[in-house]
Amino acid sequence: MFELLLVRHGETDWNARRRVMGMRPIGLNEHGRAQVTALAAALRSIPLEAIYASPAQRTMESAEILADGRVPGAVTPTPAFAEIDYGDWIGEPFTAIEETTAFADYLFRPSTFTIPGGEVVVAVQERAVAGVRQLQERHEAGRILIVTHADIVKAIVTHFLHLSLDHWQLCAVDNASLAVFRLHGARGRLLALNLHPTWGRLFHRDGHPADRFVLGG
Repeated sequence: MFELLLVRHGETDWNARRRVMGMRPIGLNEHGRAQVTALAAALRSIPLEAIYASPAQRTMESAEILADGRVPGAVTPTPAFAEIDYGDWIGEPFTAIEETTAFADYLFRPSTFTIPGGEVVVAVQERAVAGVRQLQERHEAGRILIVTHADIVKAIVTHFLHLSLDHWQLCAVDNASLAVFRLHGARGRLLALNLHPTWGRLFHRDGHPADRFVLGG
C-alpha cells in the first residue's frame, strides 16, 4: 500500500492580492510560513520516506519547513508537480480575467482547454499523474509527501477518483491544506481532502478562500 500526502504551499502576498503567479519566484509571506509551520507540527509524528516538491520558490520553502529535522535528503524538486504555465495570464489580477469566456472554460471545461500562451490543461494532469506513478513504483508500500499547487492537487485527485477533469472545481484546496490517498496498484482511496491542522476555519464561511474560484497558486 502506497500512501500519498498532497500539500498545497502556504500563502504568498500574490495569493492574498489575487494575482496569477505561475512559476514566478514568489516566496511565502508571514502568514504562509505560519500556516505551513502549523501543518508541520500536526504531521510531526507521521513517518515519511521522502518529500518531493514543485520547483517553485513557494513550494520549496513550504517543503523545507515540513522536512525540517525529519527527512534524510531533505526535499527533491520535481518538475512533474510544477505549477501550470498560465501563459498570458501570469502577472494579471484575477479581476482582469475572471469574467472572460476563457476563464470559464478553464474552470469548467479544462479537458478541452489550452491556456492562452500556456499549457494544455489535460497535459498538466497527465504529467502530474505520471509523476505520482513513478513515485509509487519507487516507494511501493511507503508514505511520501508532495508539496505542489492547488490545481495540480485537483488534477491528481480527480484522476484517482475516476472523475472527469471537468469536475476538478468540486475540490477545495486551500493554502497549506492536506489531501491523503492510499493507492493499491491502479486503485486508490481518498482519505482526506482540504484538511487543516486548524480545521475549525472551514466553518468560517464569510470570505473563506474555498468559496471562490482561483487560478492555481
